[in-house]
Amino acid sequence: MKNKLKLILWGKNLESPIDYDNLEFDKYKLKYDYGYELFLYKNNEIIKKIYWFEDGNLSSDWNYKNGKFDGKQHGWYENGNKKYEDNYKNGERDGKQYVWHNDGNKYGEWNFKNGKKI
Repeated sequence: MKNKLKLILWGKNLESPIDYDNLEFDKYKLKYDYGYELFLYKNNEIIKKIYWFEDGNLSSDWNYKNGKFDGKQHGWYENGNKKYEDNYKNGERDGKQYVWHNDGNKYGEWNFKNGKKI
């Protein structure tokens, strides 16, 4: 059975929601272990993992294709500050990567192509 979902991720640490329209999946798994975890599957392959801290702040939002990281990946510190934003293609970094310190100051940004820093 195919399900289509408009998924709007909202965490106390987001200025605006992350909006996924018509996200198609077969099944999901929601569990609690030091925070909440939501896994979405399509054709028995993981397509998305989302983690929240116990306080309701988002911890990470990862996208998958063919079992590998693909697309934008986001991470946040427990205090709500952004931790990283990566771009992946077929399991390798591809595009801009941004990293922040726990205090919110930017640590750095890099460009990647096929998993290699350019």
